Amino acid sequence: MSDAVNLKAKLASFDALWTPKIVAAFNDHDIMVAKVQGTFNWHAHPDTDDFFLVLSGQVTIQLRDRDVVLNEGELFV
Repeated sequence: MSDAVNLKAKLASFDALWTPKIVAAFNDHDIMVAKVQGTFNWHAHPDTDDFFLVLSGQVTIQLRDRDVVLNEGELFV
């Protein structure tokens, strides 16, 4: 069993944008946190899904058919 992960402390440990950091893992899946700002180029993962959880601020995920706006405390898979 692993220890609890403090997401605020993990995020405070780096400043770089768009550089995900692994904070935990389960069933061969990595859980990563990242700081984001501005636009990121659209891309796809054909063999896996992405999980987005907004801890602070707002993010818009542009899908092929719609935009998904996430506010603090909201998530999207």
